[in-house]
Amino acid sequence: MMMETPRQVEPEDLELSGDFENHWRLPQRVHPSVRRIAESLGIPRDVELTASGLLMHYRSLTGRRASTSLILASVILASRFHGVPITIRSVEELDAVSSKALMRALWELRRVSRREDLWDSYLNYVIGNLTRSLNLGRNQHIVRDRLWLRAKRELVRIIRERREEVLGKNPLGLVAVATYLAAKRCGLRGVSLDLLSRCSGLHRNTIYRLHRRIQHGR
Repeated sequence: MMMETPRQVEPEDLELSGDFENHWRLPQRVHPSVRRIAESLGIPRDVELTASGLLMHYRSLTGRRASTSLILASVILASRFHGVPITIRSVEELDAVSSKALMRALWELRRVSRREDLWDSYLNYVIGNLTRSLNLGRNQHIVRDRLWLRAKRELVRIIRERREEVLGKNPLGLVAVATYLAAKRCGLRGVSLDLLSRCSGLHRNTIYRLHRRIQHGR
């Protein structure tokens, strides 16, 4: 079975936005239907969370419950974002959904969920956990918003300047590295790779290797 090639992230997909609160966030729980599909296809948990976030965002904007075709479409879009190649046919075989219905659902989900929002959800997740861990007191919101914007700029720079080095890498790892670099440039103390590991849920060595690849190209 031929695998579909996931669309790679372009720099223009990462337009800057300084509004921390208006972007959807990763849910704490995976949507039950998404979990069933993920288990059948053998896709990782970060894809499950992104797909669940897409569905939650869709419902918050439209007020409508997600149909079966929309749930399947969310898994396809989330998989492509994470670089997990699954075919539309393999998803269609899980439920009695026509190709036309699935394509319409993909179009509808793309319409309400910009790729920029996917990156912003990871920034919100990592930076929110980080600033809460630092116990910044009354300055927490100010530091969080400034760090968020600086990390977004670092993320844009990484994808523009280190495109070959980061293609296919875990987007959550890229956000963790961008946050680490942003914290250093902001002079924010106490932000270590160990802390970012706890805030992102990734192993420290994963972030370290990605940081080294971005900084030194190896």
